[in-house]
Amino acid sequence: MYYQKQLPFFLILLLITISSSAQNDLPTSNGILNGQYLKFDDDTQTTTSGKFKNNLRTGEWIIRDSSDQIVLTRQYHSIYSYTEKRTKPTDVDYELEETTNIKFTTERDSFGLYKLPKVNHTNIIWSKRVWTLLPEVEHGQLYSQEILIRVNQWINNGKIKVYKDDELSAVIDKQEVDLNNKKCIGITMKKDYFFDKKSGMMMEQIVALTFHVESTKNEEKETFSIFYPTDGRKLLSSFNVSHKSDKIKHYDDLFFFQDYTEVIYNEANAKGIKIEPDFANIKQYQQTSNAIKQLIVSTEHRLWIMD
Repeated sequence: MYYQKQLPFFLILLLITISSSAQNDLPTSNGILNGQYLKFDDDTQTTTSGKFKNNLRTGEWIIRDSSDQIVLTRQYHSIYSYTEKRTKPTDVDYELEETTNIKFTTERDSFGLYKLPKVNHTNIIWSKRVWTLLPEVEHGQLYSQEILIRVNQWINNGKIKVYKDDELSAVIDKQEVDLNNKKCIGITMKKDYFFDKKSGMMMEQIVALTFHVESTKNEEKETFSIFYPTDGRKLLSSFNVSHKSDKIKHYDDLFFFQDYTEVIYNEANAKGIKIEPDFANIKQYQQTSNAIKQLIVSTEHRLWIMD
């Protein structure tokens, strides 16, 4: 009877082993996480299942051990809100541990921007820096001439600062900035993912937004970067978007709720090697992007059950 009861679970694990790879475990559509997730972790001997919707976890997520016993459940209520229940093995069976409720309210500040959850750096136990690009086909508004005109105006008015690169080490003097007769050929972001032990969640923070532009006269290329938490949010919140959710009014809202298409083309490494992205051939980075995203997702699941 026991083996008959466990048979469906073992068949699922077999199908996962046969058909899945590190690059294909994530359910994606148009570069966004959507659909059912199911993965067995060799290191923790656990299986995690749940559903993604627009890059975020939604509904119930379950982690089971190798005996098909539930060790953790999470019920997601919003982007930064969930209820968690844990179980632990006893001599006879499994018993329920204390329920945990995590809730960050999503409210706007005096500038109309959503407030980010406050995180104490001493509670960060894992992090990864990545560089990602925003495809023009999904983010045409950000590639428009309108945004370059606005950046030009805001720099001249002292409303924002721009830097020579995403290291943000040197400010470009506003007298040196001239975005006339320029076109945007690519947009990249430097981002940090970090796991906050107190909230039990993987957080995402955009550090810098970089525009890659080209002269329409001589095809000369240049870049400029904006510090995203201040000037970047200010800039993108001035561009409205049409979205099915009434919570998303502009581009910064879209990034806050992580409902956007991106391709990760590089990650921080010990050698400090930087890659100049090839915007004409974005598909070459797809395998790298999938693998890094899978690592981030599976690492979060492992940290959920860490003592």
